[in-house]
Amino acid sequence: MSNKRKGEDDIVTQKSTKQVKSFQAIHPLFLKPSDTEFTWIKTSSRTFLHGTHLSPPQSSKVAAFDLDGVLIKPKSGGTYPKGRNDWMWWRPLVKDKLSELYEKGYTIAIFSNQGTTSQKTIDEWKNKIPLIAKELPNTPFRIFAAQGYDWYRKPMPGMWLEFEKINNVAIGDAAGRPGDHSDTDRKLALNIGLSFFTPEEFFLDKPPTPYKLMGFDIKGWPTDQPLFVPTSTSLIPTGNPSLVEAVLFVGYPASGKTTFYRRYFEPKGYKHINQDILKTRSKCVKAVEECLKMGEPTYSQRLEPYITTTTSTIESVASESVNATTLGTTTSKSVVQKGVTTTTTKTIKPAEPLPPLAFISYRANFEEPTLDEGFTEVKRINFIYEDLDTSELGDDPVSGGESTSTDRSKFWTKKRLWQMWLEIDKLKWMSKS
Repeated sequence: MSNKRKGEDDIVTQKSTKQVKSFQAIHPLFLKPSDTEFTWIKTSSRTFLHGTHLSPPQSSKVAAFDLDGVLIKPKSGGTYPKGRNDWMWWRPLVKDKLSELYEKGYTIAIFSNQGTTSQKTIDEWKNKIPLIAKELPNTPFRIFAAQGYDWYRKPMPGMWLEFEKINNVAIGDAAGRPGDHSDTDRKLALNIGLSFFTPEEFFLDKPPTPYKLMGFDIKGWPTDQPLFVPTSTSLIPTGNPSLVEAVLFVGYPASGKTTFYRRYFEPKGYKHINQDILKTRSKCVKAVEECLKMGEPTYSQRLEPYITTTTSTIESVASESVNATTLGTTTSKSVVQKGVTTTTTKTIKPAEPLPPLAFISYRANFEEPTLDEGFTEVKRINFIYEDLDTSELGDDPVSGGESTSTDRSKFWTKKRLWQMWLEIDKLKWMSKS
């Protein structure tokens, strides 16, 4: 792929069997207005913006920047700008550095998280970008901005996938250093395989500063845990064959209860009772009662963290005819959020995570199951990370492989998503124990 830019004094010849035609590259000064002005481009989702200045080159080398606190800062000296004109370059040398990168054949891309939902504020911000572009008359760039809290917000890789280029370097101020407001820029670089620099490191040649990334990291998850404890008895109850088995699974929404049922209990003939399907607690209790009275083993998911659900169910049948076991997942809030994120993003389309209220409510009302409720046994189920085999996907597209777009989608939906930093700042409460 050629990295030639408009404005270079080159003659490009195109040969055919009949004639030879010559084309000369045109300097941006003489291009049509539509090719030289900043333009906002219609996107596939309302939750992110995409704009271009001049004609950004198609290059295998990309320099990815954050905007606020890296390229620009409020002229007023405040934390947040007061309007479209309240900006100045982070340092005077930023313009020259951007031009230098362009001269070296880099595509310049800007990725920014914006937190406002006010259309007036959004419009004011959008009107600021052409003013920045005006200060870069000969330096093309692309800009992407996330407006929502979804697949496109850093450190989620949605904006990068829209960009669809192989990266080399990213510069951002949300780097996880002491005093930084966030660590999402560094996480984005890690997610998409970029070398990362802070603005001080990149523009001022300062040495790297120690940092700490917050949140869930699967690479530090223990690999030697048993699937369940205690291990002295089997997972599938093997008590008195004359007793009906009732298994209740307790855990956060989306913690893997249904998956666990399908893997271990469905093959053994257990009937699945799920409030996601039956909608109300009373219907779930009734279904459990009917199954137990008919002698059918049951696997019930308790979505509401209250003892009363179990107690009313167990007490509704003769205690001497039921062998009741409860399974409580130890899957933490952080693991659940990672699982939810990898599920909602697996189609490479924007998707809202489960609302935080669902987890907050569960945590606030959770009461750990005990034998006093009438259970024969209480087991804890540990989260076991199963490393995914992606050998069938070919080369890793993030590291420069030649995988097709379909292969890329499969890759991002499997092993890579679990290894990424995907927690959005708005949901960081879930990382706390």
